[in-house]
Amino acid sequence: MSRIVFAGPSLPPDIAAEHSDIDFRPPARQGDVYKAALENPDAIGIVDGYFEGVPSVWHKEILFALSHGIPVFGAASMGALRAAELDVHGMIGVGAIYEAYRDGVYEDDDEVAVLHGPAEAGFPAVTVPMVNVRATLDAAVDAGVISRAEADKHTAAAKAVHYKDRTWAAALAGASDLIDWASDNAVDQKRVDALALLTAIKDDLRDRPADQDFSWTYAFQRAARAWSNAIPASNEDNAVLVELALQPTLYAQLRVAARLRRLADAEPTARLPDRAALLSILDKTRRDQGLFSRSVLDEWLAENGLDEAGLERVLAGAARLSDTERGAGPLAPHLLAEAKLTGVYAKLRTRAEDKARRLEAGVSESVLPPVLLAWFEQRMVDHRDHLDHWRVDFDLADNDTIYRVLADEHLYCRLCGDGDEGPGNDGNAV
Repeated sequence: MSRIVFAGPSLPPDIAAEHSDIDFRPPARQGDVYKAALENPDAIGIVDGYFEGVPSVWHKEILFALSHGIPVFGAASMGALRAAELDVHGMIGVGAIYEAYRDGVYEDDDEVAVLHGPAEAGFPAVTVPMVNVRATLDAAVDAGVISRAEADKHTAAAKAVHYKDRTWAAALAGASDLIDWASDNAVDQKRVDALALLTAIKDDLRDRPADQDFSWTYAFQRAARAWSNAIPASNEDNAVLVELALQPTLYAQLRVAARLRRLADAEPTARLPDRAALLSILDKTRRDQGLFSRSVLDEWLAENGLDEAGLERVLAGAARLSDTERGAGPLAPHLLAEAKLTGVYAKLRTRAEDKARRLEAGVSESVLPPVLLAWFEQRMVDHRDHLDHWRVDFDLADNDTIYRVLADEHLYCRLCGDGDEGPGNDGNAV
């Protein structure tokens, strides 16, 4: 089972070793939950998340995950906040902090906010969250160290300290004995709740939530496109995509399914295209069909059983499809999904690894781009538009990347002793 958990300062750095079955990721920022949902995990857990200087997790992306039947758990910090706000929509809250937000006991974000160090150091907390101050003072009352009235006084004083300055010394200013006691007995409520989430996300065997209606707004579509463009593919995935692009026939086959997959994920709204979009589609149709005069256009309409209203409906459908394709995000993640689904991913990866080993020796050659293109065109006999698709699908600004890839491929084929055809032809690699 695949479970993704976003965590940082609320959990100790070594926690991942104790839960090797969980994919731990840094504190969530806007777009991270959406991208995680595209991987279709069995569950998503949100413990920590960024705010202020970095856009926070959007409620809409959590709803997106829920609408696709993915359970989303929240606890301890940003997760508790979002769970209290979205539990009515199916998000699963865990722990005392979530319950306090849910019941209105806590209202302010600063209850869970902390300053922390970088990821490289394990997100060490620099300040103490208010929820931990409250839990520690409650423990001090239970232990007979202070009275309830004293705890309330210290709570009010700590709450008045800005979260960026709220160290134990600042929160319990003037109470040196209590500070000493807290150094050994502080209650880390955020950690307690975060650990409870890890248990819940593995032990909660409730059925996946039923797919819910999801309103795919224009604003969310634009955001989703930006988030998708930000998905960092692994080096392994990038290498596989390069090998796929070098096989035009296979690429064309997977591209059809990948485009359908992308459209299915986009779920566009059925809004009407504007007049400019309709005219653009009409101009393209007239060029493609040779309809350069009104009389020829009228004859074509009659031959195809169309009047002007019918033509506009056909054009509107084409314009919406074109608009959806542009707004649905990059194709590369969907090509990777199809490569894995059809079983060619592993073979392409093996070829990429072999190429890397052979080229590692540092042998180089100088082949002019026209020669490389002419050489590669042997594989594009039935796919003359392959390079155009390659540029668009990989969002390439120019041909430099293509030339570098072809240069490596040309050399690889020579090193393998396969002549001009090479092991990258469609019949050999997969």
